[in-house]
Amino acid sequence: FPMAALLACLVTFGRLSEDNELTAVRAAGVSVDRTLWIPILFAFLLCVTMVPFNTQVAPWSNRAFRDIYEKMATADPLISIEPKKIFNLKNLKIYAEMVDKKDKTMRNLFVYQVTRDGRPSQRIFARTGRIDSSQDGLQIVFQSGQMQQYDEFDPNRLTHTSFGSYKLMIPMKEEEKSKST
Repeated sequence: FPMAALLACLVTFGRLSEDNELTAVRAAGVSVDRTLWIPILFAFLLCVTMVPFNTQVAPWSNRAFRDIYEKMATADPLISIEPKKIFNLKNLKIYAEMVDKKDKTMRNLFVYQVTRDGRPSQRIFARTGRIDSSQDGLQIVFQSGQMQQYDEFDPNRLTHTSFGSYKLMIPMKEEEKSKST
């Protein structure tokens, strides 16, 4: 709304100025105050209307969108994962070179787990991976890969592990568990 109102004002007053309409109005004896009170009133009404919208409606709609998005992500986890694009899920960043949505598998899969301050704490690479949804959340099963984990106390230390199969559980319903206990 603010950008639309600004653009409307610029177009309107630019057009009035280009056609010399403002000069004609002033030559007719109408004051500038009398001419500009309607746009000022409109701007004030727009501001008064947008305050409850921005404080109540927008946060509610963002929360509803996030809930629907998480339900979709748990129902079909690969719906949002595109090949060769980074996908964020909770504290994970997922990248896959190939995504087969029929088999729910990914090839050449990179997963970066980050801490709250944005530093990587764990990196996983796997030749293949599969995402399954369960009642508790999402489970990623990695096949033939490597995991590198940073030491929490000494970030310069890195633990490197190779694996044949590795499972990573991503809880999706933390809010409901905390409400019920």
